[in-house]
Amino acid sequence: MFHAIRPSVRERMRLLEQIDARDREDGTPQAQRLGQIPPARDKFLALLAVNAPGGVAGE
Repeated sequence: MFHAIRPSVRERMRLLEQIDARDREDGTPQAQRLGQIPPARDKFLALLAVNAPGGVAGE
């Protein structure tokens, strides 16, 4: 489950990394920057989402 990351998710991850890098360089206050979560919590959220009823889910 955690080995096959869809290309659309990889692209979104790259975009978020670029935004984070830009925000760190331009002095965006920390409270307004993107937040990261630990990998264990990320996997927990993925498990919750995979077991949720069908519909729209945020990635």
